Amino acid sequence: MNYEAFNCHIFQFYTLRNSTSFCDLGITTEDVEKICSIQDIQAFAELKQSWNDLLRIEKEIPQYFGLLAIQCLAATLMEADDDITHRDYNVRLSQLLGLTEKHTLQALYVGDGTGTPIQEQIWQSAVEFLRLGFGLEIQIPAPTSHAGRFVQFPKSQALLTKEDLKRCTEFYFAHFLKGETVHFSFFKQKFLSNMTAIPLPTRARKIIENLEKEDNALRQLFNHFNHWDGKVWEAATKTQFGEKQLRIRTVAAFEDLMLNFESETPAFYLLANSRNVLQKVNSWDPKTRAMIPDSFREIAFFQESSLSDDEFHASRYLVQGEKRYVLVAKTAKMAEYRFLLRHCLREWEIADDISLFETALLADNVSILRRYIENPASARLWGGIKTGKDNTYVAGFGPEISAVGDYVIISNGWKIPYSPSTVIPGSYVVRSSENRDLGFNIVELPEPSIIAPTGCGWNLRYLTPGSSSPSLEGCRINIPTSSSKIAQWRHEQQKVKPEYSNIVKLLFS
Repeated sequence: MNYEAFNCHIFQFYTLRNSTSFCDLGITTEDVEKICSIQDIQAFAELKQSWNDLLRIEKEIPQYFGLLAIQCLAATLMEADDDITHRDYNVRLSQLLGLTEKHTLQALYVGDGTGTPIQEQIWQSAVEFLRLGFGLEIQIPAPTSHAGRFVQFPKSQALLTKEDLKRCTEFYFAHFLKGETVHFSFFKQKFLSNMTAIPLPTRARKIIENLEKEDNALRQLFNHFNHWDGKVWEAATKTQFGEKQLRIRTVAAFEDLMLNFESETPAFYLLANSRNVLQKVNSWDPKTRAMIPDSFREIAFFQESSLSDDEFHASRYLVQGEKRYVLVAKTAKMAEYRFLLRHCLREWEIADDISLFETALLADNVSILRRYIENPASARLWGGIKTGKDNTYVAGFGPEISAVGDYVIISNGWKIPYSPSTVIPGSYVVRSSENRDLGFNIVELPEPSIIAPTGCGWNLRYLTPGSSSPSLEGCRINIPTSSSKIAQWRHEQQKVKPEYSNIVKLLFS
């Protein structure tokens, strides 16, 4: 593999792994090895000579992304060894690039010696390129003049490792549905309030507690959660060397809690794998409740499915002005229980301390429920012409996008201008910093098929009194617009039998 191909693969790796506008360039040995051998990096001559040439663009891609990945890999290796100085970093980067001369790396950082050092130019160029072209935001330190000025950029991208992220899957399982859409601020609050129960190593905790890295680390974790496949990793008992090995625990991580009614009796189902029924909830005993994320055990709002009027799906949020079924644990949410009891249309006792209420329209002016209204920055699709499938619309009649916060539209990985009336077939993503990507598709309207007539329709030339009822098939009236066509049309009408002329005039007047 040559360097240009390596650079292309790295670029795709960075732009395809995000679920929000937040982007970090952190990378591991495992990630790089999936593209090429670590040893092969030393054969890339482009990285041993002036880096100024890496600013050039080949096939719409700047040539510095491969270099950035290798720099970030050096930072990851340094963090793993618990080293912190810029000298420790330079040793690892020199080894990866196969540099033998002591001062070669410093010369590469500086570049051709004119103006801003090339190391700073490349990092700032990457930030702007990804922001303008892909709606991706990279947070890097401001340029400085201290000894570690060139090292601070890749070090800022050395955040949580894959092992750290795996240790958080138990937290996902306990508090969220698989694939659930939540606002970043809510995710952050949940994580920080439960962090003491998450088995993170000391190094990872220090990163999260570092004011300069906390937000980036949590956004990295948020991206990971948005791609979570439902597998839960847990630390086993300590080995003879005092280390805890991660092992996967197979659990029934479900995507949805569905309500429908069987002979007017509420029935609940756990759904997984794109709405396949995982199991029916036959009782709300402690074992069943342990399978349901904590928030949904206390209160859950069920909204009508977009696919079926008989299905209602659980949400932790209240949609304003919408009729809902609300599941409430009396002991955990006593105030909400009492309010719903006074204002419900109907109540079902599901268990000793759990009730299901059918509510009237719930508005946002009820203080007791205001906390359950979803953050308004969440993107919404509305309007347009759907094909009948979820989030699939007809070309030229795409959805309007409603959001309080900033967002961009991505198609085929690239940021594009968007107009519902001119949108063409393809896959699209609404991307923001606070919510997971919201995808929708645009398809061509099927060509109308002409149904061949089976009879002659209604021929006025042969209409006589007493005729049987005419068969109307494929009839349409053409109203002439030009004077010549009007004259021709009047001439044709004169051929009709006089006794039927009044009928003709009535039909075509």
